[in-house]
Amino acid sequence: MNSVPGLLPPRSSNPGTHILIGITCYSKKKYCIDEFIKALKELDKPINTDIIFIDNSKTEDYANYIKSKGFKVLRSRKLINSYETLKEAYNVLRGYFLEKGYTHLFSLEQDIIAPKQTLTKLLSHNKDIISGLYYLGDTPCVMVGKSVLVTPGREREFRFEKTYFKYDFIDKKKLETDKLLEVYCAGLGCMLIKRNILEKIRFRLWSNECYRQVHNDMPFSQDCRSRGFKIFLDPNVKCGHLNYF
Repeated sequence: MNSVPGLLPPRSSNPGTHILIGITCYSKKKYCIDEFIKALKELDKPINTDIIFIDNSKTEDYANYIKSKGFKVLRSRKLINSYETLKEAYNVLRGYFLEKGYTHLFSLEQDIIAPKQTLTKLLSHNKDIISGLYYLGDTPCVMVGKSVLVTPGREREFRFEKTYFKYDFIDKKKLETDKLLEVYCAGLGCMLIKRNILEKIRFRLWSNECYRQVHNDMPFSQDCRSRGFKIFLDPNVKCGHLNYF
């Protein structure tokens, strides 16, 4: 079933594929919703693709606006802060995805403008988890791990090892390639996830108070890797990010 009337999307090469495009949203991003919906309608989609928005705005006005554009919208709770609220929205999305029997979740955030071939290209790689590339300002929303020299005077802190493993944003030079990159963490703003992942992993926040102000992208990637799932990035799928505040 195709959720956008009038579109004639390409057929999936795998007839058993059933994709859910899931978008978390709230009213403060209304400034970009029309541009986002335009790009969403233009996105190439396999024939068995549905679309759902998960709205956590204070009132139903924003959800009603999106419904008026022809889309299905579920409401999720607004909690104590934006981190808890977004985690809740993603778990509502996860629950709907699992209940309805989809094979792939294409997680797309409402301020990400994905190129026309984004979904079909990510599908073609046949990875458990794969992301497109977008930036927060000048910083790519992708992290990698690297070995770093221990600063003199901190040897005891690192048990006298000469180096330690540190997670950091990817070097932009590494993005200048036609090959897929294995990464430590990628943002949920443009990520294709297979069902076997979401059957095992819920969205969560870190419990350590030092890391409470981190959205669920990082803990999700960490949980995937701890279960042996690799995370890939296609650096040639380059998305716009309309994050104006």
